[in-house]
Amino acid sequence: MRIEEILERLNKLFDEGKEVLATKYNDSSYGEFIIILEDEVDERKFIKWKSKCISYLNQILKADDYRLINFKDEVQTNKYGDAKRGMAILESIIDETGDGIYNFKENLIEKNDNNFNETSLELPNVDSKELKVFISYSSKDYENAEKVYDMFNNVEIECFLAQIDLKGGVNWNPIILQKLKSSNLFILMLSHNFYKSPWCNQEASIAFLQHDLNNAFLIPIYLDDLRPYGIFYDVQGINYDDFDSLEKFVELINVPNAYFKNALKINKIKQREEVANLIDKLRKSNSYFESNEIFKRLESNELTVSQANEILEITLMNDQVLNCEESRKYLSKYFSRFKGELESKNVERFKKHWNLN
Repeated sequence: MRIEEILERLNKLFDEGKEVLATKYNDSSYGEFIIILEDEVDERKFIKWKSKCISYLNQILKADDYRLINFKDEVQTNKYGDAKRGMAILESIIDETGDGIYNFKENLIEKNDNNFNETSLELPNVDSKELKVFISYSSKDYENAEKVYDMFNNVEIECFLAQIDLKGGVNWNPIILQKLKSSNLFILMLSHNFYKSPWCNQEASIAFLQHDLNNAFLIPIYLDDLRPYGIFYDVQGINYDDFDSLEKFVELINVPNAYFKNALKINKIKQREEVANLIDKLRKSNSYFESNEIFKRLESNELTVSQANEILEITLMNDQVLNCEESRKYLSKYFSRFKGELESKNVERFKKHWNLN
């Protein structure tokens, strides 16, 4: 990461702090961060800001440094008055350099430039190792958990989901404990069902300890409006509805892409195989319903120009494909995406059939 990018990220960190700790009063006698009003604080932003600050301080302080410990202890979520003291700790560390924030940033860069990478302000540095995934979930949310499990399992990432991996008649408690100890990526399927489950809460606590002590990755996935709480309240999560593929999942999380390099490669190969299989099925389709279902399955895969041309040609040759509603929705997006690259005569025939401009 270039020095300019480091400076930009550090500036954002402090700007977020100012925004989170903003007051509606303009009285300079109170100072910049004196009055904290609960109804003026964005809880999600506060949690994210605190998490960034801790990662930031981890870069320059030892784990047993009283200032880092004080910051973690003082800045509590839902207790915004403590944020004032947390910011004061940050500012006191900065002021120890003698010239304030900017001099502190320059010193930090000089001493630690080699330690910064794309995720250095988000996650601790970890050794490269194979991912072993543990999914913690309520049995009431099994379908959601199974889809995440399939996402990993389909690309040969070792993944544990109790309802699939525990066979009947086994003593399951020691197996779960062993998996919790050996895993290095924990997925918490957060929901109100999760919150009410004693087992889920125990698993979440063990996962957090692995995250905190052994640099394991911890990723809450939001199934409803429940957000991280208790011991892992400041761990940022992602929305379940925001991803429908491994690629999108990797984009949303702070785990370095290198960990998924092989998985993404396998995923691309499987996607190509799936697209080829679906195109073959489309060629043989003999009903509107079947054609619609094939187009819906194609929706989650990206096409090459040659594949889009092939699908367009098949569509024009088969009335059961051409007249299904999904063909119009699906192919139209590729006319703009591959503008000028698709067979022009076929594009015009398709547009004329559907009265498209």
